[in-house]
Amino acid sequence: HPAWDRKRPKKPDQIELEVGGRRLKVHPESLHGVEREVAWKRITEQAPQFAGYERSTDREIPLVRLTAA
Repeated sequence: HPAWDRKRPKKPDQIELEVGGRRLKVHPESLHGVEREVAWKRITEQAPQFAGYERSTDREIPLVRLTAA
């Protein structure tokens, strides 16, 4: 798993992202089960190049929903 995903649970209240020069605090939520399947389908329909990532590995690609904190 990517290093950023392993660090995320340790300090979930300190996660920020930058969009258009603005820094935003966000709340991360890992998606699982049907919710993940629906999100993955939507992602791969909009960006088909991502579909190959999951086929090329034996692990599940983590999906994290970020909402404004």
